[in-house]
Amino acid sequence: NNNIKDLRPIGGIINIDKNINVNKKNSDLFLTQLFMHELGHILAFAPENFKEENLIYKLINGRNRTLLSSPKVVETARRHFNCPTLEGVELENDGGDFQELYHWESRIMNGDLMVSLVDRIDFTLSEITLALFEDTGWYETKKYTGGLFRSGKGRGCSFLETSCTSFSSVFSNDFMYNSGKLNCSPFRLGYGKYIKENNYADNCPIVTKNVEIFDDDLLYSKNYFPTSCASSTYHHYAYGEKYSPESICVLTKASASGTGNSG
Repeated sequence: NNNIKDLRPIGGIINIDKNINVNKKNSDLFLTQLFMHELGHILAFAPENFKEENLIYKLINGRNRTLLSSPKVVETARRHFNCPTLEGVELENDGGDFQELYHWESRIMNGDLMVSLVDRIDFTLSEITLALFEDTGWYETKKYTGGLFRSGKGRGCSFLETSCTSFSSVFSNDFMYNSGKLNCSPFRLGYGKYIKENNYADNCPIVTKNVEIFDDDLLYSKNYFPTSCASSTYHHYAYGEKYSPESICVLTKASASGTGNSG
């Protein structure tokens, strides 16, 4: 008979691998995002905090899925995806212990604070995650997030129920299908190349780090993220690129005067 507020977490421990490479470019941003992500687990995002009546088990794209259907999550997600029949938001179904059910499914929530991988330049706190925090009964939030989270925004129910590997146009702005070519990240906060499919996103091809600044072994890349539009560490003056916190990625076939290059 405890009051729900009595169950609110009051402390937690974050363990960071002592071998983490702090000499990589963007390591400060990566660690900031990593701590934010782990703090999200401490505060609310863990299956032991989900009520069984708010979990739905459903077959989607031939795979068994678990959906979180708490009231504010459903309300907010229906509005974001423009899907009035949405029953819940998928939780991660890959990765084993402390991955499955501990994160949003990356296929539909790519770029959110609480997906499995945090090495994304598009890394935002979505209103859907804030709704999850509120549904615990422990927190009140200011839901306006500036509209930065854009994964599947307004795409309708087909975005949630169709495989991204079908190359459907509903996924065209969220995943990259041209291997080896530069492309803007989904939220246009940076750019990179599609290297390989992402297992946590049901093998959807996600824009990843810029291979031009890679060592031969991707595990020892020099950079944690795709090239950031806010960073001046890596850029091409020949393409007329300018970087600032207010910059976004724009694809163009235009050439910088006198260079013959297009970016």
